[in-house]
Amino acid sequence: MKIILQILIFCISFSVYSQNNLEVNIKDAIGNENFQVSCTNDLNSNGCITLHTEYPVIKQTNIYQTTQKTFLPPIPMNQGTSLNANFDDVFTPIINLPFSFCFFNQNFNALVIGSNGMVTFDVTQAGKINFPNINWQNPNAGLPKNSIFGVYHDMVFSTADQSEIYYSTIGTAPNRKFVVNFYEGRMAGCTERSSSQIVLHETTNSIEVFVDKKLTPCATRKFENALIGIVNENGAIGYSPASRNTGNWQALQEAYEFSPSGNNITPEIIWKNSAGQTIATGLEATICPTQNDIYTANVNFNTCGNSILTLTDSFNLNFDPTYPTATNYSETFCGNNPINLNLDNFKSNLTPQTTPRLNSTY
Repeated sequence: MKIILQILIFCISFSVYSQNNLEVNIKDAIGNENFQVSCTNDLNSNGCITLHTEYPVIKQTNIYQTTQKTFLPPIPMNQGTSLNANFDDVFTPIINLPFSFCFFNQNFNALVIGSNGMVTFDVTQAGKINFPNINWQNPNAGLPKNSIFGVYHDMVFSTADQSEIYYSTIGTAPNRKFVVNFYEGRMAGCTERSSSQIVLHETTNSIEVFVDKKLTPCATRKFENALIGIVNENGAIGYSPASRNTGNWQALQEAYEFSPSGNNITPEIIWKNSAGQTIATGLEATICPTQNDIYTANVNFNTCGNSILTLTDSFNLNFDPTYPTATNYSETFCGNNPINLNLDNFKSNLTPQTTPRLNSTY
């Protein structure tokens, strides 16, 4: 006859169990962003803890909201990678974006810049004419499609003067900005100059237009109309500030934002431990740890067609070195004779924190 005695010894404790940010945060029920298990800061009575995620509101880009805002361009308008612009009515070669950008529910990774104060995601326009005569209000199929106007009007850039077009990327993922600067472009037929800036925001897919100056064109100008706004792929849907939707106007230090305002995108949330194993899905995860671990929430937004944006955060859970831990202990007894067990003989297998309070003798 073979008898196996297996004893699982636990801690005996008298503890009392107790947007728009573009980051994901993991927290427990009282707001902790990490957790150290101790006899005064313990897990629940089941040895578990419930975590939840907080994530930013990201909206679909099928519709937009237009807002006038304070003039605070993120960088000066004479800063960035220079195009050595010697341009008149032309689109640049293709420029790759540092991040995917969702515009009217289409995902784009490149654009071209028009010398008349605009950008378009229609990269087939690279090297073609950027027509200077703006004869339509936005929206209209006669306007350049899939485009951002800021400020779209007839300008000339020359290497013989201070005028220049710049582009740059600032910030860190997932909060980067792609910036296009039109600096001191001369209004065609005049001596007056214009400076403006277009900013694309990663993750939110918002668009900003900053106008340092766009003066009234002189009497000898070629074309007088100017436009601020955005328009979709067929010219059927567009957004512009009412007073800046094609016409002869002047602006000094103005700013506008075009923010996606479609439905909120509900993300898929997948929880993993440090071994890469999936431990839960959804907004919350209840974990029952027995050792130090790092838990990660991957929050996946289907932002644009089949384009997935993943934001993550991690939660460190550690056991205090003085915390009593469960111990597996087994001892084998052979033979047919009766066995008397004295539990005091197993005290050496208990953690020091519990031994003085455990007195059991059979």
